[in-house]
Amino acid sequence: MYERVKRMKLEAKIGLFVILGLVALFMLSTQVSKLGSFEQKGYEISAYLDDATGLELQSKVTMNGVAIGEVSKIYIDGRRVRLVLSIQPQVRIPKDSLIVVSQESVLGAKNINILAGESKENIEENGVLKHSKQYAAFDETSDSVNAAASELQLLLKDFRNVLDKQRQEEIKEMIGAFKDVGVNLDTIVLENRAALKAAIENMRDMGAGFSQTATTVNKDLPQIMARLDSLTARLDSIALMLDNKLPVAMDKFIAIENNVSGLIDENRQSLKNTLVSADSFFSSGENAFSKVDSILANFTVSELQVAARADYMINDSAMKTTAGIIYLPNPETYYMLDMISTDDYSNVGELPKVHDKSETYVSAQYGKRFDNLLLRAGVIESQGGFGIDYFANNDAWKISFDAYDFNAVNDVRGTNAHYRIGVKYRMLKHLELFGGWDNIANSESQTFYFGVGMRFIDNNLKYVLGSASGLK
Repeated sequence: MYERVKRMKLEAKIGLFVILGLVALFMLSTQVSKLGSFEQKGYEISAYLDDATGLELQSKVTMNGVAIGEVSKIYIDGRRVRLVLSIQPQVRIPKDSLIVVSQESVLGAKNINILAGESKENIEENGVLKHSKQYAAFDETSDSVNAAASELQLLLKDFRNVLDKQRQEEIKEMIGAFKDVGVNLDTIVLENRAALKAAIENMRDMGAGFSQTATTVNKDLPQIMARLDSLTARLDSIALMLDNKLPVAMDKFIAIENNVSGLIDENRQSLKNTLVSADSFFSSGENAFSKVDSILANFTVSELQVAARADYMINDSAMKTTAGIIYLPNPETYYMLDMISTDDYSNVGELPKVHDKSETYVSAQYGKRFDNLLLRAGVIESQGGFGIDYFANNDAWKISFDAYDFNAVNDVRGTNAHYRIGVKYRMLKHLELFGGWDNIANSESQTFYFGVGMRFIDNNLKYVLGSASGLK
């Protein structure tokens, strides 16, 4: 009996100890933030919040995740909640720091976290943290998630109502159509594999030709630049000579003018009779001079070129067509007239559509050729501009640079001048291939292009025109 009582007392003690341990563990897991700090007291500062839900006295205060104190007081100050924070004496808090209510876990209590600022000035004792940031509480977040889930459920329900059997069949047919398109594309690729391979090889050969042309241009470019420098030096010399001699020439011209005016005043009647006689002489000799002019025209060494081309502007997905005439009275002089039809980009905020009427521009230029270099100037696409052409391989290759439309009138998608670099290759006697980079200085409208054209050169047409003028 005594042993039994002794055993029951021992079991009761063990059970009581286990119960106390469980209670202590439960309190530690749910109320660990309420145990308070046993560290030494420091200085106090204040902070304001719009909502202090979940905060209690002795709630932990951390800065960048490190415990630095506790909440000593919580009370209402006007419409906001005022917190009095007890901070460890060795901790200094910048004035522009931010106070945030945070929660370590779902079951844990809330605490105050201070995000340290960049200010070099610190908050003194009884100072106030003016900046705070409020995060949504866990229950508010849960309500938001539940509301979003409800909205998603309603959306799925509406979507199921819309997708009736007819719509489902249409979707199936659409998927089947896409599948058929893929099969057809595979078939086309297989049937034209050889043609595609040949086209790729042609593009490679063309690229090799461009590379060889670029090498030739790089080789001849220093000589061209040297000639340009020499030409510039000659022009500077001529300008200096004119500056020195022009005032003297003007003085002489004024003196001659004064002498002529005096002679005219003294011999007015005699000059009048002479002019009447001269007018009769020139009237009778006009027909003779016309015949002489016709005969001289028949012996003029000239050349007439008629050309047409079509370019595809890659980024604009549009065609640009050009037709023109080039007249060469001699191998060094060029008179060029072109008509250009292209999309209209001159309206602000209104880009051209597929069926819109194209805009027509006119180019009229005068050119002077020096060996393989042609300098051009005049009107390019109805705007003032200039250009440079370099010829190679007996004029089979031509590299061109154009600059015009300096006020961006024709194309309002950009604000810079219109610059274009192009390459032309005469493949056969009359067939020409084109390629290049257009509107380089304007990123919104720049594009690569390629094209094909025809050119006819007639050295005998001048004799036909001369003969026709002689028959008048």
